[in-house]
Amino acid sequence: MQAGDERRQIASGDEPARPPGGGAQARRARRRSLVVALLVVFAPLAALYWIVHAALLGRQVRWAAPPTAASLRNPIAATAPSIARGAALFRAHCAGCHGPVPAAARAPAATGPLRPLDLGRPEVQAQADGELFWKIGEGSPPMPSFERTLSAEDRWHLVNYLRALAEPGGGSPVH
Repeated sequence: MQAGDERRQIASGDEPARPPGGGAQARRARRRSLVVALLVVFAPLAALYWIVHAALLGRQVRWAAPPTAASLRNPIAATAPSIARGAALFRAHCAGCHGPVPAAARAPAATGPLRPLDLGRPEVQAQADGELFWKIGEGSPPMPSFERTLSAEDRWHLVNYLRALAEPGGGSPVH
């Protein structure tokens, strides 16, 4: 087809003839260009979002249990077997994030903006047993809820173990 024929086709409203596959290649090229443009625009925005998000998560936010939780009383006596059971539960469910020796090491296992709180700290120990029990059950991202994973009795054993962390020698390794 010559240039004059193509102009006549356009003037008459007919599509100019394209070589086979030329249309599909052009569409793929446009699609690739659009994807690259979107990545160039949105990748820095996504990176900025995660930087700000991580900075905000790095701030310690007070995680308060409801007032009714403070009135819950631990029905499990803090005996040596209860504390040992709590230590075993801690090792199985908590040490991966909070560290194997939470009170002694004073350094959680995880690093970065999502570091879990050191459970031997005074602000943790100042909470009522019921508040700790409630927090273990409910969780708060990134900490999962253990309400369905652990029985109420096991969560009370964990509370007894957490209390033992504040006692002299309470930060002994969780073997």
